[in-house]
Amino acid sequence: MFESLQRWRLPSGAWAALILLLAGCASHPTLPELPEALPSTVILARVPFFPDDKDWCGPAALASSLSWAGQPVSPQELVPHVYSPALHGSLPLDLIGATRQQGLIPFLLTPSLSALLIEVAHDHPVLILQKIGLLEGSWHYAVVIGYDLPTQTLWLHSGTKERLSETFAEFEKSWRPGGNWALVITAAGTVPASATENTYLTQIVPLENFAPNLAAQGYHNALTRWPESYRARMGLGALAFQAHRYPEALEDYQEVTRAHPLEGDAFNNLAETWRALGNLPAAREAITKALSRGRCSSLSL
Repeated sequence: MFESLQRWRLPSGAWAALILLLAGCASHPTLPELPEALPSTVILARVPFFPDDKDWCGPAALASSLSWAGQPVSPQELVPHVYSPALHGSLPLDLIGATRQQGLIPFLLTPSLSALLIEVAHDHPVLILQKIGLLEGSWHYAVVIGYDLPTQTLWLHSGTKERLSETFAEFEKSWRPGGNWALVITAAGTVPASATENTYLTQIVPLENFAPNLAAQGYHNALTRWPESYRARMGLGALAFQAHRYPEALEDYQEVTRAHPLEGDAFNNLAETWRALGNLPAAREAITKALSRGRCSSLSL
């Protein structure tokens, strides 16, 4: 368990409102808008379960998600990387970092029950953060492995309980205090089902600075889902250029200028690459096209 770092106190006048709020939570929430093709019931029966009766819910939940994504690992192996004895638990950023260390890409979901259900329906268990208890409760990690729409029920691997059952209302009440934090770890070559091109690449681009191999993997993943992606192809070109793999960068930038002939930045980068390869006539031609498309360049040829 992860003990709260912030103590919550309610003014005495807030108790009546709190009681009314809790009473309102007793009924079923309105079912979120879902794709028509979403199955009514899904359970990922083979997601590994690592029971935890200590305060290792972070390592246990992460081991479950990583193992399902094709990177078998035990909670004990993850403890040195994600568990803080001082906090008696794990921080979300440490789970994200450990996922990257294992060579997989973590993806933070849009904070909605709809996105969570879509992922589970596509065979992706979802690692979530809950606050268990009303005031002095603990933070707790669990893994959502299934749902049933007719009864509005979720199944989770949680603590010592395999396939714990919670109603949507119960789940959302404990999930909301942590900002509906939810993490999906997919197998290499796979993009989370609920991701859009923008939400996915927004989380991939920062990896260029400290995990270029993962960034490249993410860009390739994106091009599998969105073959004409401008940002993904430009990202691959930038990674190749920074690594002085100029022929590879040239191929990427030529491809992106063909697919997006009005983008001045693409022609500017193409000119930079031609110059790095020593082909100044081709560089001048590319920079002329960049300038004609409104791209201001300081490139000296």
